[in-house]
Amino acid sequence: MTKAIKKLGRNTALGFLTVAVLSGYAMPFIAPTAFAADFNGGSQPYATLRVSNYTENPNCDSCWNDNAVGAGVGDTISLGVFVHNTSSELAEDVTVSIDSDVSSGEIRFDVEIKADNASTITDSVKVNITDGDAQDIDHVTTIVRDGFGNSKSFTGDVLSSSGINIGNVNAGLSNSRIVVVRIDIKGDSDNNGGGEDKPGVTTLPATNIEDDRATLRCDVDANGDDTDVWFEWGDYDNQLDEDTNDVRVDADESNKRVEIEINGLDSDNRYYFRCVAENSEGTTRGSVRDFRTDNGDDNNDGNLSATTLSATNIDKDSAKLRCDVDTEDADADVWFEYSKGDKDLNEDTKKVSVNDNETDERVETSIDDLDEDSRYYFRCVVEDDDNNIDRGTTRDFRTSDTGNTNGNEPTVVTLSPSNVTSNSATLRGSVDPNDDDTEAWFEWGVVSSNLNRDTSKQDMGSGDRSIDFDTRVSGLTAGVTYYYRAVAESSEGIDRGVVKSFTVSSGTTTNVVTRFIDIFRTVEVEEEPQDEALIVILDSDTLNFSDRDREVRYIVSYENRTDNTLTDALLRVDVPRELEFLDADPNPDDESRGQLVFEIGTIRPGEQDEFVIDTALESSVDDNDEIVFVAQIEYKDSDSIDKKIVRVIDNSRYGDKANGGAFTALVADSLRGFFGNPIFWLILLALLIYFTIRYVTASRDKRSEALV
Repeated sequence: MTKAIKKLGRNTALGFLTVAVLSGYAMPFIAPTAFAADFNGGSQPYATLRVSNYTENPNCDSCWNDNAVGAGVGDTISLGVFVHNTSSELAEDVTVSIDSDVSSGEIRFDVEIKADNASTITDSVKVNITDGDAQDIDHVTTIVRDGFGNSKSFTGDVLSSSGINIGNVNAGLSNSRIVVVRIDIKGDSDNNGGGEDKPGVTTLPATNIEDDRATLRCDVDANGDDTDVWFEWGDYDNQLDEDTNDVRVDADESNKRVEIEINGLDSDNRYYFRCVAENSEGTTRGSVRDFRTDNGDDNNDGNLSATTLSATNIDKDSAKLRCDVDTEDADADVWFEYSKGDKDLNEDTKKVSVNDNETDERVETSIDDLDEDSRYYFRCVVEDDDNNIDRGTTRDFRTSDTGNTNGNEPTVVTLSPSNVTSNSATLRGSVDPNDDDTEAWFEWGVVSSNLNRDTSKQDMGSGDRSIDFDTRVSGLTAGVTYYYRAVAESSEGIDRGVVKSFTVSSGTTTNVVTRFIDIFRTVEVEEEPQDEALIVILDSDTLNFSDRDREVRYIVSYENRTDNTLTDALLRVDVPRELEFLDADPNPDDESRGQLVFEIGTIRPGEQDEFVIDTALESSVDDNDEIVFVAQIEYKDSDSIDKKIVRVIDNSRYGDKANGGAFTALVADSLRGFFGNPIFWLILLALLIYFTIRYVTASRDKRSEALV
């Protein structure tokens, strides 16, 4: 009888444990709506969808906008999707998808966040096109970051209706995810995207600005075809809804100055404009400029003038504003109008007195109490005792985010390219040396985040006014989009302009397939199908990560999985500036300015091969530095005369390669999900009850045996 009772007790305990465990697994399926997940409920640190202009403000955490941002054709914009599970339940199989609506003057993005056990939430932002005609967008990369410092590059198409699956998301702000999507804006901007004979256009600053009129100006290159030129203008940079009459520029004219006056304007109002040129080969739109009309009391009927110069001594909370003024037969007051973040210029500095009949009189005024890492706009104003007044052009600067800049480095601006042909282009820029000997050049490449090639440096002198410079680059590949920016350096520091792009024209179609290689494995993703004829794989491996060597080996392999013979094949490898090229097997046929070229020739059906490239990290590279390694194979197949390009991109950080952070992140992410699951605690309680019963039963058995 005693044995039967003991057996019953053990069976009961085991049965209770079995029921508890099974019910723990079964409950989510029996009552799936009992613990419904929810996203972004209540007050949140970020909007569900944000947008920023990555070209103008790379790596800027304070430059996100919840509603809209301005950008031009060729710019890269970033979208940030915030995913916060604000319920107490695990959000299962979370997907993020972004839909886009592209028009010439605006791009709208709509995001959807879904989960198997949560309602869908949506949000939207807009990109106002300020330069060129937008025609399409191109996905660059998608990175998912979590609250623990882990990140993962996705190959899935977040811009498709199905989106990307970022896995399960646990409850709590620390478990939130941020999906960052980089997108290139494609279309017509200056000489981009069209035939080689389209007209060239450069919009110039407006002149003869009065309270009700102004003269709009531009330079036009007809490129051998009779060209009509006019200006689009309006009250907003994204709504140029007024057109001037057109002017004819003859086919043989280049760098032709066109000036058209507009009138009937409102006083003290800001207007935006750009030049447009059209011939039989197509239409080109210049960049958008702006001006502000005088107020009704402004009067300047002589030689009184103000020339706004670049700001200097820029720190995190202060800057020095400068200008040159010319006065007439009366003494004058000079001051600066400025504002943060926009061009309203609603702040005034103190006035400085300047004597009569002065020429190029330098005026400098310091302003402080500025916000760090912020853009400010300013212009110089001069008014004499006869009530004549003149305002200089509006310029801008950005305060430092660290406070360690001396502010006297040169000021450089990237200008639109010109004379883009099937294998070359002219890169253009403008630089103000700020009174110190300055050199200027261009950084360029095939990826906006990896401008690994430099042009020759040019001596720009030591003046205090902006001067233009340009460089012709050749040996380009037809159909490929190139990125570039102007750079200037003096003994006072270095400045880099925004990144712009252009696409090399081609008489034949070029099919470019781009793949970004997964490095971080914090979330499993479904591999994309590979439909192209030539399969290209890029792999990386760490060889020696001691502090001395820090070597990385890249292997580019290909396989022709078709029955076609591929010809004229060659491999181009762009080595980023963070890496030093050591060796390759086989040796490259050409090596110059950060690019390796391997001539493959003919690739027969079924043929496969690989190229081993050894590199070493530069000593200045630290754990958080991003390394972008680009390889592309160009070829033709027997079914078409078109050139095809397969491009693969390895986008990773040194710290993740050196420390094996991917596997650690995976384990940590899994354990966070396990310990945050109520089923774990239910199992733990059942085990505690089971072992307690076992302990009590065993004690009774021992006492019973002792009595017997």
